[in-house]
Amino acid sequence: MSQSFDELKESVRKAQAFSKQRVDRLTQVLNEYYVYKKESWLDLVDEAVIWAIIALSESDNASQCETLFFANVDELYVSTSEAERTLSVNERRRIQAEAGALRKTIYLNVNAFLDEAWQRLQTMDESNAFAKAGLALNGILGMKTVERAPYDLNLELVAGICMLCTALKAVSLGVWEEVSLVSPFQRVEQLILQMYSLHSTP
Repeated sequence: MSQSFDELKESVRKAQAFSKQRVDRLTQVLNEYYVYKKESWLDLVDEAVIWAIIALSESDNASQCETLFFANVDELYVSTSEAERTLSVNERRRIQAEAGALRKTIYLNVNAFLDEAWQRLQTMDESNAFAKAGLALNGILGMKTVERAPYDLNLELVAGICMLCTALKAVSLGVWEEVSLVSPFQRVEQLILQMYSLHSTP
């Protein structure tokens, strides 16, 4: 093994800290969603949906879509009261610039990721729950559903997707049992149905 045990422990510690920072920043952004322009907020919802579609298709590109989503979180985070209180102006500008550059780079491949995911989802068995949910979420991307939805529903969708995608990743790595997927998966399914009911309402 190339890393010593101490180096391995340190890398895990850093990964855990990084994950905690992601969750903390996302929580702050969701708590202060009202400070953002509608377009910025809708971008975050769309990128959460993209992440879920790719993850449900069991594509290796899910990690890049996760990075895309959290880069958006970082861009939005710098406007929160917590960031303004704890970070300098230069630090906030640096975070925003790095996150923006990262998003632009990944966005170049998003359509290709979605095309591949669509094909993978369609080749799954028609009774496959992942395929059904992924295809339904793909439909939301092509409609005004998200824009018409109340903020609270969008907040729940983003939070639900994050929990589902985290569970999918943990199960794929063998960290969690498959039963861990049941609750977050059912929640996202409920939210998808709510989104579609809004679209069908005149």
